[in-house]
Amino acid sequence: MTYGAWQASRIGGGGCCHGVVFCPSNPNRVYAYSDGGGIYRSDDGGHVWRMIHGGFPPLPGVREVRGVLADPRNADVLLAAAGSEWGPEIGLLRSEDGGGSWALVAPMRFCGNGPRRSDGVVLARNPHAPDEVFAAGVGTGLRRSMDGGRTWRQLGLEGLFPSDLKIDRRNPKRMWLCAHPERTQLGAFAGGFHRSEDGGASWRPLEGDVPDQVLQDPVDDSALVGVFGWSRLRRSRDGGETWEEFSQGLPDTGDALTNYTSEGRFQALAAGPDFLLTASTRGTVWRRGYRAAEWERVRGAIVDEGPWWGAFRGRPGEWRRFGAGTSCLVVDPGDPRHWIFTDWFALWHSTDAGAHWRIAVEGMEGLSVHCLARTPGVVHLGVADSGYFRSEDNGTSFRHVGFPGGGSHIRNFAVSAAKPGRVYAVGSRGYEWESSQPWRSDDAGRTWARVDGFGLPGMEDAGACSIAAAPDAADYLLLAVSGPVESGVGGVYHSADGGGHWVWASEGLPGGAECFRRHVYDMGGSELVIGPGGLAVAVSLRYGHVFRRPGAGRPWEPAGGGWPAGKFPVSVAAGATGAFFLAVFGDGIWRSTDGGGAWSRVRAGNAATVAVDCERPVRVAAGMEDGLVVSQDDGTTWRHVDESFPNRHRPVPGFASGRLLAGTHGNGVFWMPLEARAA
Repeated sequence: MTYGAWQASRIGGGGCCHGVVFCPSNPNRVYAYSDGGGIYRSDDGGHVWRMIHGGFPPLPGVREVRGVLADPRNADVLLAAAGSEWGPEIGLLRSEDGGGSWALVAPMRFCGNGPRRSDGVVLARNPHAPDEVFAAGVGTGLRRSMDGGRTWRQLGLEGLFPSDLKIDRRNPKRMWLCAHPERTQLGAFAGGFHRSEDGGASWRPLEGDVPDQVLQDPVDDSALVGVFGWSRLRRSRDGGETWEEFSQGLPDTGDALTNYTSEGRFQALAAGPDFLLTASTRGTVWRRGYRAAEWERVRGAIVDEGPWWGAFRGRPGEWRRFGAGTSCLVVDPGDPRHWIFTDWFALWHSTDAGAHWRIAVEGMEGLSVHCLARTPGVVHLGVADSGYFRSEDNGTSFRHVGFPGGGSHIRNFAVSAAKPGRVYAVGSRGYEWESSQPWRSDDAGRTWARVDGFGLPGMEDAGACSIAAAPDAADYLLLAVSGPVESGVGGVYHSADGGGHWVWASEGLPGGAECFRRHVYDMGGSELVIGPGGLAVAVSLRYGHVFRRPGAGRPWEPAGGGWPAGKFPVSVAAGATGAFFLAVFGDGIWRSTDGGGAWSRVRAGNAATVAVDCERPVRVAAGMEDGLVVSQDDGTTWRHVDESFPNRHRPVPGFASGRLLAGTHGNGVFWMPLEARAA
């Protein structure tokens, strides 16, 4: 799939798609949205997809989409609820050209990748008056538009964390809103099950437990079905005032609140013309016909599976990935035998009422990239949640390679010209969120082993987001360990035998406080780089400073000669002829030509990552707030490259045989020929 001069690399899914929207005016048009990968559009009924969030503003969190609503009269007119609990407030975006361009129409707070993102919807439309639409924001309350989403008016319900918003199809003046007490980065929010009888003008909280989401019975207008505690289904015949058990036939494993992938956890609820569907977060689908006494399991078969993660489905001892975290189940309104469900990795179709399932992720890439590296003939890719991938065709496609016992997050790579097949990585030990485990490959990434050398502190309680290898001695390494800078705790450790033994090597660094990153999602690229002869540079976002080590065994010293204290360096790379480059958050790209002693700014802007082409070291790229910039002359001059690829906020740059690579936070990797379209 091409986007301007850019080509999307083929990786094959990965990333949670938690909503699918059919378009009544165009049976072939389908939209899907994800918790970190934006919005996708299909024009063939949901089989091949194209990213359509390239027109979103390049802001943190904008790719985290909580809802999409398509106009039933015109499939090109749609609304999107976008935003994150960790970024700035974004809100409602509107498109009139099928996602080609977008306009922000109402600032609101949404948590597209937050709690309860798989429960229900937060956008709703009056079924009898399609220009009347509603949006339920996190803390920002309920808003209504009477002109199809162009303008909005506040209706109250501030301070809640909504999980579902529904309108009675028989009486559109009646509405339900589900909300749950949640504590996020934004603070604490209230919950409650609320009902309105006047089109949202006023609301009354109902007594009893709060459903996660509700759905009107497809035959009986008076009946409401709800999921409670992700484990029990109940039915109400009085508008939600009272509830009766409706879980007959469903398993109750007792772990719905603690296990995201359980046969007893239910996050999906859907309806056909005369039946209801639900699915466990292990991918088991259940059907209940009208007036049926209980749910019946739909015994479907997988006839096509993913190119890398699908192989985990039946491997003994491996975590089953098919259906893991099932979050969305939808019945095609034009064909009741056409069902779609989504999980943490992909989107699946059935055209025979669940008897057979086929994957449909062509063009749908959802991986969040941490790092890229290059060794002869191989591009190495480290991502969140799914670990390590390698490419032997310069980034055109990638293949997954598992790490023994974990490695679900790969945060940083280190390679050395002295031994081309040697690759080091640092990431998670297993499936946790901290980056603390060094890894090593001696066959260019085909196989990997843990590096559990002597001399490191207890890494279960520490973090390590950066590793560096010497260009002239592949067995010589530096590792940045979080924690207070003191011997046996945090700071820089070095190894002269490829990670077998480690020695604390932090003399000269400021002691007593944490210098280096801990969390796998901490901002920036590599904090360490080694030049010839043991010369090294380290950056500390926490201290807002740069340190250099003149040679192996020498103490660290603060950078001088123009480096402005109080800036925030987040990535460092070694260039040609002794040059070093820094990405400085809020202050552009800086260069040193004397081994890190003196620094000067060579490009203004808000930089997050920087990389040097190992095949042509005078070529440098940096990920900025709004895309990539490239220098072909060792950082003297810079140009923005084609900005057509989606998800351009702080991309991770890389190079491969005349290609520029852009790793994104939620849409995998894109590549373009470097000489083709520099702007």
